[in-house]
Amino acid sequence: MGQEIIEVVVKSDKGRVKKVNEDNFLIKVGKINNNEFGLFAICDGLGGLSNGDLASKEMVLELEKWWNNRIANIVSNNIVDRDILVELSCVIRDVNRKLIKYASDNNIRLGTTASILLIYNRKFYVCHIGDSRIYTISSSVNKLTKDHTYYNKLIQNGEIEESKKVKKSILTQCVGSGPSISPDFLVGRLNKDVLFILCCDGFYNKMSDREFMDMKNELEETSDYGYMGEICTKYIELIKGKGERDNITVMAIKYRVNEGE
Repeated sequence: MGQEIIEVVVKSDKGRVKKVNEDNFLIKVGKINNNEFGLFAICDGLGGLSNGDLASKEMVLELEKWWNNRIANIVSNNIVDRDILVELSCVIRDVNRKLIKYASDNNIRLGTTASILLIYNRKFYVCHIGDSRIYTISSSVNKLTKDHTYYNKLIQNGEIEESKKVKKSILTQCVGSGPSISPDFLVGRLNKDVLFILCCDGFYNKMSDREFMDMKNELEETSDYGYMGEICTKYIELIKGKGERDNITVMAIKYRVNEGE
């Protein structure tokens, strides 16, 4: 069947304007029967200064707890796809309740996006809320997630003229935004080598598909983690040079199967 191999690198920058980096991320990689699997997440905090950082950090901490407490059971008992997604949904909803209570108790507003990717047993699982993104890039750039923004909602409803009047960054939902949230879910098979990109809006806002493909081609040429990190940093600097003012975080995950094993 071949050996599943995961190579991952992440780079995060507070950007040119903000004093605090409200982005947080998670990287967890394990191995079973010589095949690697992993849990990855990008969370972009909302609320300003320490409030946004607190929200995104809480989301990452709870995902890490889930990994530590549940992943061994999942891989040893071959849990079905639906149950995996239900568990990830429960993590998001638990954090949502915590953030709502914390905001109410302290009379503040805070929240976070959450774009979560699990790679396991030649499948990928996506759990997503907000406007961070997960892409696959092979021969083309494919966005796996939907932006939960007012702008995107207007576009989907065909209200093109109205969409021109609103900021693209206004969210319709995120973790902590209210009691009724509806994360998106996706399961797909991994039949070939692929590059996953997880990123916040500060990264993709000023990245063209051509630049995503260039980044993919550069990452494909190396398995050196240091150089992979330099490539990610190069594109962060490119984005900053284009005037991006937000925090910028990008995670590159190379999934491949070594058929020689």
